[in-house]
Amino acid sequence: MPKGLKATIKHAPDNTSAGVFIGITGTPEETSTEVLEIVIPPNLINGDYPVGDSLDIDETVPIYVDTNTNTKFNITAATRNAKITSDDIDDVIESVGVSGITTPAYGDDIEIPDLTTEEDTYDVKAVWKYDTDEEDSGIFEEKTYTLEITLTPKYGYVFSDDIEELITDSSETATKVTAEHENLIFTIDFTVTQ
Repeated sequence: MPKGLKATIKHAPDNTSAGVFIGITGTPEETSTEVLEIVIPPNLINGDYPVGDSLDIDETVPIYVDTNTNTKFNITAATRNAKITSDDIDDVIESVGVSGITTPAYGDDIEIPDLTTEEDTYDVKAVWKYDTDEEDSGIFEEKTYTLEITLTPKYGYVFSDDIEELITDSSETATKVTAEHENLIFTIDFTVTQ
């Protein structure tokens, strides 16, 4: 029996028993693939042994159950699932900021913004959107455009779960939209007038 396990017989068998229920309980302390071998000691057997010409059993002899070599323990090493949050990692980015935001003016060319980050621990990508469509050409018209800013941590870094603000050089406020995978996404709305 593997270490940490205990076998018990639910009902003691007797000389008329056709079967027996054996329960195995406990917490295994080691891995095992050993074959189950079942032996019932004499003190757990009720009744007298039949003794005859063809059967002569000593009462002190335990019952050995025929072993099926395909019946084995399947005890593997314990596994543990753990949720790792950003607070469990050493290289946590606590605040984020970008610069290079230009307020769009009516008639200006729409170009992909070239923003820079405050720190060299994450990358930034920005796109202009009108409604949900990306705008990367043409000119700014009398509309409200959204600057969508995506921040991606570099290898070995992760954003803190507590980041809610993006520091910028714009007078408009950036709004946190969502955390997508390990990224942070912020948006800033600009209303263009003539």
